[in-house]
Amino acid sequence: MKQKEKILFWTNKRLNILTAIILLFLFVVFVSFAETHSRQETCKGIKINIIHDNSNAFITENDVLVIINGVQNGPMVNRKIHAIGFFNAEDAIRSNYFVENAEVYPDLNGWVYIDLYQRIPVLRVMSNNYKTYYIDRKGKRMPISYKYTTKTLVASGFIENSNPLLGVDKQLYDMALFINKDVFLNALIGQIYVKKDTEMLLVPKIGDFMIDFGNASDLENKFMKLKVFYKKILPFEGWNKYNNVILKYKNQIIVNKK
Repeated sequence: MKQKEKILFWTNKRLNILTAIILLFLFVVFVSFAETHSRQETCKGIKINIIHDNSNAFITENDVLVIINGVQNGPMVNRKIHAIGFFNAEDAIRSNYFVENAEVYPDLNGWVYIDLYQRIPVLRVMSNNYKTYYIDRKGKRMPISYKYTTKTLVASGFIENSNPLLGVDKQLYDMALFINKDVFLNALIGQIYVKKDTEMLLVPKIGDFMIDFGNASDLENKFMKLKVFYKKILPFEGWNKYNNVILKYKNQIIVNKK
């Protein structure tokens, strides 16, 4: 009995392996056939999907078409799928200053899809040598657009146009990320002003005073003190009583009256 069970076990195992091999072979044949059929198709049209948040529109569908038509030496439409350089099109789109990533691919029916991810700025910087640029969410500089201006935090003052993410750029990036992820701070802070000593003043949207923040260290504690000032001190003392509030000293909130 045990011998029969053993034979049956190995027979079933071999059948399972054979079935798996056959299914794998059929899958490879199907994929090969589908790919061959797709490559013989003519491009019927292009569907562009620009993925971004609701506040940014640095690049348009027409901009994308200009890019891919340029690298393809003419329109993709009515061209054989196998004659389209998809990798070249992707590289050309990704080389645009406002693009974070892009994917270009066909379907089995001859349509070409372009999924494009825009760069998202977290800060607009106006340096002291009249150079203006954005810092994006990955900490990289990106140029301003002459077609579109996004609403974002602004930094100005004594900002040297030096290497990205060194010195002041890095401090501004860290501070902008912290402010942008906090609903209260994002609604409150309108501008960052960098002093000669690279310490920072914050210009609030609400209140006629300056916030002496110091450098971009100990962000959580300093902004916690700012929230205490707005929520517990100003409502009792009044909005027009102070010239500035100083947050740069540890465990202290210093206010100067007008």
